[in-house]
Amino acid sequence: MEIVKTSSTHFLANNPNISNFKSSMKKQKTVLIVEDEKSLRGAMVDILCIKNFIPIFAKNGREGVELALSKHPDLILLDLVMPEMDGTAALTAIRADDWGKNVPIIILTNLRTTNDQIIADAMTHNPTYYLVKSDCKLHDIVKKIEVVLKS
Repeated sequence: MEIVKTSSTHFLANNPNISNFKSSMKKQKTVLIVEDEKSLRGAMVDILCIKNFIPIFAKNGREGVELALSKHPDLILLDLVMPEMDGTAALTAIRADDWGKNVPIIILTNLRTTNDQIIADAMTHNPTYYLVKSDCKLHDIVKKIEVVLKS
């Protein structure tokens, strides 16, 4: 048996059996989940993988801003109440960047309209949707993501 040394890039580029795989990879969209609640974050990662998205996640707003600005995901799911940097500050930092001005951001939080100032601050940065966690099931959130990324 002969072993031929070649780069994986060369192999992928010249292997006809890989063409379908490569085209399906191009269709996958990246979703950044910025959520401090471990169980919800894990469930979102799992369902997004099943739905053929590429999930990346951050445990707080500071990590979320760093990942958003370095990875440029196709969409961001953003909690508002988090340690180190809250979601409103993260949203402000992301929107201040040229790339971040137009990225779709879905706010996913437990805050309701009773927290008027926090919500008003977040809404000034034009989130695509504002969802209350207790009012949504995981499949509702995924449907919103799919709608946003298809448009």
